[in-house]
Amino acid sequence: MLARQITFRGKRVVLRPVEPTDYDFILQLSTSSSITYRWRTRGTTPSPPDFQVMLWRGVLCQFLIERSSDGEPLGLISAYNADFRNQTTYLAILMRDHHGGAIWTFDAIALFLNYLFANFNLRKIYAETSELSSWTFASGAGRYFEVEGTLREHEYYGGRYWDTYVLAFWRHDCEALLEKLLPTIIAGSPADGRPAPSPAGPPQDPRPPEDRTEAS
Repeated sequence: MLARQITFRGKRVVLRPVEPTDYDFILQLSTSSSITYRWRTRGTTPSPPDFQVMLWRGVLCQFLIERSSDGEPLGLISAYNADFRNQTTYLAILMRDHHGGAIWTFDAIALFLNYLFANFNLRKIYAETSELSSWTFASGAGRYFEVEGTLREHEYYGGRYWDTYVLAFWRHDCEALLEKLLPTIIAGSPADGRPAPSPAGPPQDPRPPEDRTEAS
């Protein structure tokens, strides 16, 4: 049993259950020009009813990501294709562009990993991400996760094929990290009650503004 606090709320982001009123936001985000080729839709534009079915197909659990300060919707984080025989599942995150995006994404993933490892007997959690998004995760390889595989020239976009990377978050590594990171992530939130420390400046995104929506 985990001794650390289980919470959906950090000082920057909140995770909450998805409601029917969220579907329009998620559909618009997932089919935006800067993300549709990298998320499940892969350039297609499903009808609203088909999109809702797709959104829940194979899902173990998923939450809308909101900004803590004002409840503004920022994205969606999901666990899907759970394999309880082998104690694995997959993680996907869909985030809109906003100030400090990489920090918001990091906090949401940490809260979600904490939730998954606390509630399910998982050994590791996979994520697949495109070479197109490699700048968002390169600094975490070997520290927060392992790059376990590369699908060479797996995804077509913009006149060429791009690699897809298979990432793995191992329970034993993540739990040790979460013990250290969670107090900082929730510090100053209503779940904590202490003043929040001044956050570091967000990392710089080398992509042009129109391509800065994040997904994996």
